[in-house]
Amino acid sequence: LSAQLEGIKTPKLLKDGLEGELKKRVLVHRGFYEYIFDNKRAKGDQRYDMILNDIKPFVEEGYKIYVTGHSLGAALASLLAFKLAGSDKSWIPKPVTCISYASPMVGTDGFRTAFTLLEQMGHIRYLRVNNDADTVPTIPPFSLGLKRRLMKHVGINLRLSDDSFILSHPNSNGWGFVNAVRNSVLKPVWSVLKYHSLQTHEDRMDAQKETLQNLHLNDLYDDEKLLGKEFNRDEL
Repeated sequence: LSAQLEGIKTPKLLKDGLEGELKKRVLVHRGFYEYIFDNKRAKGDQRYDMILNDIKPFVEEGYKIYVTGHSLGAALASLLAFKLAGSDKSWIPKPVTCISYASPMVGTDGFRTAFTLLEQMGHIRYLRVNNDADTVPTIPPFSLGLKRRLMKHVGINLRLSDDSFILSHPNSNGWGFVNAVRNSVLKPVWSVLKYHSLQTHEDRMDAQKETLQNLHLNDLYDDEKLLGKEFNRDEL
């Protein structure tokens, strides 16, 4: 239920908009970070570099980059999208879009601050989908070490139940405490396989297909009620 932390180098496009230590690094889950950026067992390039090498030949004018994953893959997708969106490499089109399913928490409050800034700059769009009774998105709630830090979610959250859904964002007015309760570990752990499965996500989204298919991510990012009055997104 706890995470060891690692500092991920602050993406170049963010440094001028952040303060203090956040100009140099943001703290994220060490295991997720090492898997994609600093795998000691990797022979040759790290997975991040391999991904860049794989996609670069296919990125042409008018193309966009979408990143997705489920569970562990969702956590890795979050970090990959964050790094791509903050990169100053001219060939990476912005915004980078990430759509994740059942993601555990990836970083601390500083990571959320940096991620939200990327959203405001128009460099990233993130839809984080999860089932309301899934335990995995509630962990790890805090970090290990002398100075314990709470772990935080990022992006627009689409929370699914059997017959409805809720949209929220860390900036949503008045949703801070409510989201904290929703993200608590007080879930039916005996049903984790059911609620964590990708099939349950798919079934619940199908049940809401008529409504969901009329929602567009760009429109959600322009929704003042969802993102808060102080959230101003730059147009690229």
